[in-house]
Amino acid sequence: MTPTGQALPHPVRRTALHMLRHPDRGTTWAGAGVMRFAEPLCDGDTPKVRELVEGRLQDLHREFPIVGARLRGTTWIPGTPNPVVFTDDETAVDPEAVAAFDLGTEAPLRLRADSRGRWLTVVPHHAAIDGASVMGMFKVLAGHDPSLPSAPRRIGSRTIPPWPVIGRLLHPADPAARSADLPEGDSFVAVALPPLGKGAVSRLPEALVGAVAAHNDRLGRPLRRIGLSVSVVESDSETAVASYRRVDLSAASPIGPAIEAALRSDAEPWEIVHAPRALRLLSPLAPRLSDTLLLSNFGRIDLPSVASLEIYPVARGRSALAFGAVRVTGAGSTLTLRARYLSRSDARGLLDDALSRLSGS
Repeated sequence: MTPTGQALPHPVRRTALHMLRHPDRGTTWAGAGVMRFAEPLCDGDTPKVRELVEGRLQDLHREFPIVGARLRGTTWIPGTPNPVVFTDDETAVDPEAVAAFDLGTEAPLRLRADSRGRWLTVVPHHAAIDGASVMGMFKVLAGHDPSLPSAPRRIGSRTIPPWPVIGRLLHPADPAARSADLPEGDSFVAVALPPLGKGAVSRLPEALVGAVAAHNDRLGRPLRRIGLSVSVVESDSETAVASYRRVDLSAASPIGPAIEAALRSDAEPWEIVHAPRALRLLSPLAPRLSDTLLLSNFGRIDLPSVASLEIYPVARGRSALAFGAVRVTGAGSTLTLRARYLSRSDARGLLDDALSRLSGS
C-alpha cells in the first residue's frame, strides 16, 4: 500500500506481483469487509447518508492515494476513486461487488453502501491493499483517524524453491470437498465468535481443520494431507504488518505446535515472495500449491459506532475456502467463511461445527 502522503506514481510492491501473475484466473483477488453500524448514519436520511459516505471516501483518498490509482504495467498512476454504489438491497456482499477488477480502468477499491446508512461494504483488490492496510481504511470510513501505514513485509532472498514447496508439488494438500449443489458465486457466511482465551492462536485453526475434515468425511473425501495458511496482522503503537505463514501436515499430526512454530518463523511462502514472471507458465503445477483452507486473523480494532465487522479474505485455489476472524473493541468478535465451492447451507454448517468444537460440546 502507498504510505500516507506518498506521491504516485508508485511501483506495485514486490509481493503483490504474485496476484497479478497468478495462473488461477478464477480468483478475483478481491477481499470484502462489511461494517455494520450501531445506529444508522445520519438517522437513515438517504441524501445525508450519500453526502457523508462520499465525503469519507474523499477523506480516504487524501489519506491513502492508492484508492484512486490506476495500474499501468507495474506502476500505480494517480486517479480518482470509483463512485460509491448505494443500494436498498439487503445483501451487503453480492457477486458484482467482488467481481474481477480491471485495474487499468478502475481504482483498486469499491464501496457499496446501504442507502439508509446501516452498513458499508469495502472491497479492496489485494494487489494494492493488504490486510494490514485495510484496517486503517475502515477507521477513516467509520469517521475516525486512520491507523499508521503498514510496515514493509519481511522478505527473504532465496530464489530456488525450498524443500516444503517441492514437497507440496509432489504431495499436494487435499482440498475441501465441494457441495453437491454448487453456488453460482462465492458463499459468504458470518457468525459471532466467542472469546477464545488462552491458546487462541492454535485453538481456532484446530477447530476449523476439524470441521473441514468432518465435512469431507461426510462427502466421502477424507483429508489425508492438510495445507493451512495463516495470515495474521501484527500491530504495535507504530506499525501494522501483514504476515502470512503456511503449515503442511498429515491428518494425524498435531496442529497447534505446527502453527505456533510457523508463526515464530519469518519465512513467507516462496511463490508469494518471489512472484516469478514465469508463474503463469506454471499453470499445470499451480493448483498443487493450493491450501486446504486459509485463516486470516485480523486481531482487534477500535471502531466506535460500529456494531460488528465482517472481513472476508480472498478465497483461492482448489479449495477456495477462506476464514476471517476480527474483534471490534467493545462490540465482540466475528468469524466469517467465504467459499467458492460450498453452498451457503454447507458453509453455515461448517462454521456451526467449528463453533461447537471451540465450545467443547
